[in-house]
Amino acid sequence: MRSLFIFGQDNLGIHKWHTGEDRAKMTLEPVYKNYKLIRVLNLVGIDTSECDSTLPAQIGNLIHLRYLGIKSTNIGELPELIGNLRNLLTLDYRGIEGYHSHPIVPNVIWKMERLRHLYLPDNMASRRELNLDTVKNLQTLWAAGGGDWLLKEMPNLSQKVQKLHIGGISSNEQLEAVFRCPSIASDHLHKLYADWLGQGIKLENMEQISGCNRLYKLGLRGKIEDKSKPIPFSCNLKRV
Repeated sequence: MRSLFIFGQDNLGIHKWHTGEDRAKMTLEPVYKNYKLIRVLNLVGIDTSECDSTLPAQIGNLIHLRYLGIKSTNIGELPELIGNLRNLLTLDYRGIEGYHSHPIVPNVIWKMERLRHLYLPDNMASRRELNLDTVKNLQTLWAAGGGDWLLKEMPNLSQKVQKLHIGGISSNEQLEAVFRCPSIASDHLHKLYADWLGQGIKLENMEQISGCNRLYKLGLRGKIEDKSKPIPFSCNLKRV
């Protein structure tokens, strides 16, 4: 079997359910033991019985995975060995905000050089490191939390990025790094969302947006220093 989908509490006969006070919980051990050649693993809305709600390190043994979906689960931490998934094309880790206030993603994404789509939780904490410069084919970077990593990684972000969402930006330096990254100036970007805290951004730092010919969705949340000046939007925008 090459693809496995598990939704919520559906019992598909491959796992053992544990009855708790809330929802039933499942263990992922049979997946790692019985489906080592699996390419698509999509776990949607499940509650795992693993210790501390951490995705087990054995996930790193599923080296043939192309798609890993752990959306809307109670998984609050990804292991270091997830970096072994060198063939992974999509990692979907969205929708866990109701379970964990600060989910943990180790700085190993750079090892997944074939990765194209990276979806992270909306409540990702500010971080110092998130190396992405080796992921040359990245097309989606969604809900990556702000932090000093932006200063180093934004200038080297793949120009193939089509969807970009950076939240929780906490300084003008980080904000400028986002708006001046080559991905925004490329012809590939068509969705851009950014929100920032603290001081307002200078409009001259947003000038690259006006040159995004394919940008049709734009979401900005934060202060602008001079509100009397027009914002340099692209003429092709369909939704702001």
